Amino acid sequence: WDIPGLAPEERKLIYGVNKKPLAGGTTAYRTVLKKEDLDLAQKKLEEQLVDLAKQRAAEQMQELSEEQGSEFRILEYAELTKMSFSGFTIPTQFIGQTVNSVPVEGSISYVSYAYNRTNILNLLIKELQTHIAAEKRLLPSSIDTNRLDVRVIDYNDDLSWIKLTVELLGTEEYILESLSPSGAVFGKKLREKIIGQPYDDALRIVKNMPEVDKVEISVWPPWSRTIPPIPSHISVVPQ
Repeated sequence: WDIPGLAPEERKLIYGVNKKPLAGGTTAYRTVLKKEDLDLAQKKLEEQLVDLAKQRAAEQMQELSEEQGSEFRILEYAELTKMSFSGFTIPTQFIGQTVNSVPVEGSISYVSYAYNRTNILNLLIKELQTHIAAEKRLLPSSIDTNRLDVRVIDYNDDLSWIKLTVELLGTEEYILESLSPSGAVFGKKLREKIIGQPYDDALRIVKNMPEVDKVEISVWPPWSRTIPPIPSHISVVPQ
C-alpha cells in the first residue's frame, strides 16, 4: 500500500503489503460543500434556465402560428437574443459543511425576435408573378415556406429594427391545357411536328420541345408504330 501523506521520496521507504485478502470493515465518507460546487450549481442552473426559455419561446411561436394561421419563425442569432439572470440565491453559508444537497434559485429574462414566414412568402409570390410570362405559371409545389432562405443583413443597436434578405426560387411550368390560349398554340404546334411520324421519332421530337419535361405516347392499335396522319386524331393530355 502507498501512503499518499508521505513525500514521494519517502513512499519508497514506508509501505504496506497484504499477505491475505482483506475482509470485513466499513466504508465511511462524507460530503463537504465547496465554493467550486456552488459555482458549478449556478452554471448548471443558468443552462437549465436558458433551455427552458428557448422551449417556452418555441411554444409561444407555435401558439401564435395557430392563432393567426401563419407560420412564425424565431431568428436564431446570438446577437439578436437578449438574456439576463437575476434573483440568484446561492447558499454560501453552507460552504465547508457536510450536506447532501443545497437549494439554488434564480430567474432569467429572455428576449428573442421572430418573423412571419407566411407573409414573406406571399410578398415574394406576388413579386415572382410579375416576372412570369403569360404562357407560364408558378409550380405550386415549388413555392412553400420551406424553400425560403432568410438571412439577417443589418440591425440597429437597440434592435428596434432588423433587416432581412430573403430568397425564394420558384419553378415555372408552361400552361398546356387545351382550353387555354397557350395550350391551344402548343397543341397545334405539337400535332404539326409529329403528324404521321414513326413512334420513336415522335417521342424524340416531343421530348426536345422546351415546354415538355416528360412525355408518354400511346397509339391505337397498340401494334402501330406511327402517329396518325390526321391532326384531329392526336390528343394532347397535360399531366
